[in-house]
Amino acid sequence: MTIRRSIFFIGIIFSFFSSDLHAQESLKLDKDKIQELIICHYYERDENVFIPNLNQSARSNTKQSSTIEVEYIGFTAEAKTAFQYAVDIWETLIISEIPIKIQANWAVLDQGVLGSAGPGLLFRDFNGAQHPNSWYPVALAEKLSGEELNNPDEFEIVAQFNRNISWYFGTDAQPPSGEFDLVSVVLHEIGHGLGFFTATDVESNQGSIGLSGFPFEFDWYMRNGNGQLLIDDDLFANPSVPLANQLTGGDLFFTSNIVSNVNAGIDAELYAPSVFDGGSSISHLDQSTFDNTINSLMTPAIGTAEANHNIGPVTTRLLAQLGWLRSRIDHDEIIDSENLNLPVNFEIAIVSDSNVVADSVFINIAFNDGEFSKIVMTDNGNNRFSYITDTIKEAVRVNYFFNIEDAIEKETFLGSEDIPLSFYVGVDTVKPTLIHDEIESVLSNEDVTIEVDASDNIGLDSVFVDFVLSPGDTVRLALDNTFQNLYSYVLAGDSTKDISTFFYRIGARDSSSQKNFAFLPSESEFYNVTVNSIAGAEEVFTEDFDSESTVISGDFNISLESGFTSKALHSDHPYANGTGEGFESDFITTLLKPIIVREGDGDIQFDEVVLVEPGAGGSVFGTEDFFDYVVVEGSSDEGLTWEALEDGYDSRRFSVWENRFNSNTDSDEGNSLSVGDATLYKKHKMSLLTTFNPGDEVLLRFRLHVDRFLTGWGWAIDNLVVQDLPLGLDAASRLSLTMYPNPFSRSFFIKSDSEINEINLYTVGGKFIEAIDFEKVDALSIKANTPNIDKGVFLIEVKTSKGSTFHRVAKD
Repeated sequence: MTIRRSIFFIGIIFSFFSSDLHAQESLKLDKDKIQELIICHYYERDENVFIPNLNQSARSNTKQSSTIEVEYIGFTAEAKTAFQYAVDIWETLIISEIPIKIQANWAVLDQGVLGSAGPGLLFRDFNGAQHPNSWYPVALAEKLSGEELNNPDEFEIVAQFNRNISWYFGTDAQPPSGEFDLVSVVLHEIGHGLGFFTATDVESNQGSIGLSGFPFEFDWYMRNGNGQLLIDDDLFANPSVPLANQLTGGDLFFTSNIVSNVNAGIDAELYAPSVFDGGSSISHLDQSTFDNTINSLMTPAIGTAEANHNIGPVTTRLLAQLGWLRSRIDHDEIIDSENLNLPVNFEIAIVSDSNVVADSVFINIAFNDGEFSKIVMTDNGNNRFSYITDTIKEAVRVNYFFNIEDAIEKETFLGSEDIPLSFYVGVDTVKPTLIHDEIESVLSNEDVTIEVDASDNIGLDSVFVDFVLSPGDTVRLALDNTFQNLYSYVLAGDSTKDISTFFYRIGARDSSSQKNFAFLPSESEFYNVTVNSIAGAEEVFTEDFDSESTVISGDFNISLESGFTSKALHSDHPYANGTGEGFESDFITTLLKPIIVREGDGDIQFDEVVLVEPGAGGSVFGTEDFFDYVVVEGSSDEGLTWEALEDGYDSRRFSVWENRFNSNTDSDEGNSLSVGDATLYKKHKMSLLTTFNPGDEVLLRFRLHVDRFLTGWGWAIDNLVVQDLPLGLDAASRLSLTMYPNPFSRSFFIKSDSEINEINLYTVGGKFIEAIDFEKVDALSIKANTPNIDKGVFLIEVKTSKGSTFHRVAKD
């Protein structure tokens, strides 16, 4: 009887984070759930197959093409020798500048389990990825990017092997009857860890491919016998019944010319049995096709007295197609030019793991949207190639792309016929491109930074800003090029100190013969900026953002958003990506009421919802993998410098925020589509005294910091209370009451849930002014007579039959 048992599996926890360049996203894998992704089987019968090490080095004239470092935990000396022998084989076959770290555990595993191995992380959209929006195991991602992507203390592959199995530890590929060859199993498992796997499933007759909405690099080569790509949603919805039929139809192949070239001219058949074998189906070569051949290593089962120490040409080429053997074309794109009567010189440099075939380096070129011509480029030595056109005498649009073929006939492209590189030769009439976020309001004494992303197809001659600080007086000032296409100018705070508004527009002129201009908002229009003055300092600031008296300045707005029952202070929903220096931006709103810090108090509290991109797992504020964040800051020098009241934070502050952020993402970029609502409000309390001293007059601001990558819903703040009631005033309770209008001019009304007995007026500092006369409208409502006071902000104490409470009011 044949008994099938588990060897290897990979599972997942949906935990997203990234490394240095976090256009990429990563998915952490949980080894305790590995069985959900890949399972390998074995047969308890002697197969009597013995294939020695016949592998050829990935690079000629070298003994080692990569470095694999193994941390052995609990291994016996003979088990370590066998494992290391398998590692030495892989080191000669794969090429990577980044060391591959394996944690190997010699442990007691469940009965029937030989072992497991797999990547600890998956990455997508890193620099060097062959396909966008596709998962790669961390070792392959590091090879392609040329960077260490995980933390130094993390392993690229984690492996476990059952020490209670009848193992054969020899390296001669001659296991005796009843024993499993450890070298073969280690070779097989490391192969999975390097990328020979995908995530597929069939449940309730619904077939699915990928994780978290994204395919694996492996999936780009997975086709049926009719040549149909399984991840093409136009052919097979994911998930769907038709996709389930494909995954169980016994007609799936890894399609690649470099694989078919070593497989008798046909694609490599994958294991796709009629009954879906969770974790085993698809992620192996077909058993019946490749069993007992030199390519049998990555089939789904192994028997006793069976050894294969040869990776096999099919698996070797399959891994090469996934990226373990790759080439890169370096090229400085040609920009538009007005230089007629000159030839154009195209130059490329090729960096390759293989040998480049000189007569297989091509430029594909088309003029004025005509047909592409494929031309062999000139070999200039040292893997540099060029092509020079004839003299271009007339205006023309040139489209082009490159493709090369290496020694194993693997093609690499830069550009394509559908999306070519392109430039124009002739008189330029294209205006510069300007991108700018309008400034609507500023503080009267703060520096104002004007930033614009400016670019042009020919090149820029100048970028400038026109200011109108007083009627009839326009001043043009040059912007400085501070970062890539970013230009900026800082208008000193003294320039706006004594004005209530100013105007500006941004312009640019290109360096073409036509001197083309562009303006924002237009050549005849200007942006209008309100200059907000800072109010007098007070000890107390309370704001529910429902009244019109709120004084703010900056990028946030006060609005009633869907899902909320009252107005609040909101960032943009969703917030934009960073566009400034380092592709980062800050969205800021300042409260224009300085707070006098009180000794023994200094408390600030508010309700908030924070749905911004979570940083990498374990990252802390101030590190490069702590991505988007929000922070509350104060300034004791009227906004010249700002200090955080506490560390910035993101959606990880509360699990309900992080879960909501990750619950809905778009399939293209991974941006969060989740929307905040009032059920997510959390109380936040901090203190001014952690940063400032008693007596300091402090401005407060809310800042949302974003980078260029993932975005989300943003930030909402409500029920802000700074230092609450003046010291010495004690509210017996927070009663439910409504006051209107606020601000008032002659009288105001109060409606309460209990009978109103007395109303007293105080300064915001807590000094008693007078009792307020009022008349009852009904049992629970009153109309207050106009107090004899000047315009300003005050506190009223409302005493009722249930207690008393304080309320902030403003007099026009």
